[in-house]
Amino acid sequence: MTAYPFSGTIRNDNLSYSDDENTIIKSIVDQYCEFYKIDPLQLKTAGVAAWKKKTKSGVNIDIIRMALSYYIRNNFNLPYKAVAYLAGYTNHTTPIKNRLKIEHYIKHKDPVFIHYWETLLKIA
Repeated sequence: MTAYPFSGTIRNDNLSYSDDENTIIKSIVDQYCEFYKIDPLQLKTAGVAAWKKKTKSGVNIDIIRMALSYYIRNNFNLPYKAVAYLAGYTNHTTPIKNRLKIEHYIKHKDPVFIHYWETLLKIA
């Protein structure tokens, strides 16, 4: 099997958004992670096969990434590739796929998701 140079995984932070946006977004991500007492690097490792749990200290990492990706995309209008990287996904298709699900959660005030979402809105 031939290995291609771009497999969908973003290998660095050289994405097309301004330094101001970069600072603001990273600050939001850091504050959000600090609130839930997780290391921002855990967002990027939560999907790794070696880590079987989706929770850390009772916090659902997947929901944190979903909330972050939706917030970043809607408020900064970045391409999904950048959103995926900033929210800790390895591929841009996950935030695209989750968009309608998140909108449904917000509209119907999903009891699990809404707590994470409202916390993000307070921090941001």
